[in-house]
Amino acid sequence: MTRVAATTANLIRWEWFRLKRRAGFWVYVGITALFVVVVLAGGAAFQKLVQDVPRMSAAGYVELTGDALFSLGPFLAIVLAAILFGGEFGWGTWRALLARGLPRPVTIAAKLLLAVAILLCIWIVAWCLSAAAGLIAGSGSAGMDGQSWGAGTATFLVGFVSACTYLSLTTLLGVVGRSSALAIGVVIGIVVAESTAYPLAELAAEFFLDFDVHQITRWTLWGTTRGLKGDDDLNAFVFLPVLAAYTVLFIGLTMAVFNRRDVDSGNG
Repeated sequence: MTRVAATTANLIRWEWFRLKRRAGFWVYVGITALFVVVVLAGGAAFQKLVQDVPRMSAAGYVELTGDALFSLGPFLAIVLAAILFGGEFGWGTWRALLARGLPRPVTIAAKLLLAVAILLCIWIVAWCLSAAAGLIAGSGSAGMDGQSWGAGTATFLVGFVSACTYLSLTTLLGVVGRSSALAIGVVIGIVVAESTAYPLAELAAEFFLDFDVHQITRWTLWGTTRGLKGDDDLNAFVFLPVLAAYTVLFIGLTMAVFNRRDVDSGNG
């Protein structure tokens, strides 16, 4: 076990060594940072320009950024997974990695752990920036009906957990399709389709069929992530094991597919 952990740690360091020399990764980081700054600046500017709205508290800035990252999280995870996994097939570098005698599950695990660590760093830095902006620009007590620091931080945590689930899904599709473009396209399609089709289906069923479709859609990936955020009648904690099960399922399928197939070539 110690040997596997040491091998995984060394591979993570190697993956980071490779990743930090890729311009595309730093463009990804820069765009994410710009997004956070724009959200915070927009919130502060709105407060100053519109005098009729309640002043947003320091905790309100954390809540604002957390909500924004919750919405952006799946896309951040999709792009990061494509950078770390899909490109290996297109460049034909998987075989070079495996030629070093590394077990296939270890190579996948190392990339996943690095991706989770990167997402965690993004979330932590975003929380620190929003907290600092809130303390500087936020009012003492009013704003967003007195949202607490705990509620704002909980939004960040939910967004991070959701992003990790979409990271595992994109990894699975990247390995199955051997293509970063395929993985990005399919998962973005899933995100868009779920966020539009399910609400429409629930509304149509309620009016025309007298049937509560939400009893089904609440357990989909879309419904589970929003249920964990608190957008459901059920307790948010009910959805945590379901989302964890989705993540474990996607990772397990990724390992199974990667262990059984050739990695000599890819298509993008």
